Amino acid sequence: MNDGLYLVNAYDVSSQKEDLAKMRDALIENGAPDAAAETADLLATIRQFEVIAGVHIDRLRGVWKETEMWRRCKSSREDFEKALAKYRQGMK
Repeated sequence: MNDGLYLVNAYDVSSQKEDLAKMRDALIENGAPDAAAETADLLATIRQFEVIAGVHIDRLRGVWKETEMWRRCKSSREDFEKALAKYRQGMK
């Protein structure tokens, strides 16, 4: 278990799931079921967020890529508009 887990913030907590699970188990072993339950709730929230974020990222990936490419002059406005139309079509 990471000794500095208490220093984790919301930005990087997702990368600490394994340590959070170990902390949950340690809390149970040390007679703190309430803190263990909240830690388990946090783990569940992180997993839910990862699934939801993954869905958004998958939908947006193409239009994000074409936006970046267009801004770098490695793509055209037409390529961007095609990606945007595909994104919008997927939203229906």
